[in-house]
Amino acid sequence: MKDSVCLNNHLSFDQCTALNVDDQNVLKAVLSSESSIKSGGDDPQILMIIKFNQNVNITHIQINSGNNKEMIPSNVKLFTGRSDLDFDDVQDMKPTENFDLLKNIGKPMKVNIPRFKNVNTITVRIYLFNIFFLRCFFIIMMLQK
Repeated sequence: MKDSVCLNNHLSFDQCTALNVDDQNVLKAVLSSESSIKSGGDDPQILMIIKFNQNVNITHIQINSGNNKEMIPSNVKLFTGRSDLDFDDVQDMKPTENFDLLKNIGKPMKVNIPRFKNVNTITVRIYLFNIFFLRCFFIIMMLQK
């Protein structure tokens, strides 16, 4: 995206975690756009707690999932400022932002900017309806200059 800065340089990789993934160690590579992550077992959702090393202002988020249309996540919910959330919490909570990924996969999605100012933690819940395997290739958070 023109005139934007990737915020991945501001991630605290050692403090980022994911729930329901086959390999916890791959999260850093996914956030660095170098690998993919898949859901574990028979549950088609992933919860990632992403922490920054300073407060950031997020304007867009982009999630890529490769070319296999059956593996495209259907929905992503974003929650800001909370690093203590689990699947039960996010099921009932109103997200800070909610996107339909079937229409937006691989595209920068503009967030409600006032809600994403001065953020140090973002929780990302990705869900794939009716398929028990989810692969998310990378997540990019951007700040528009």
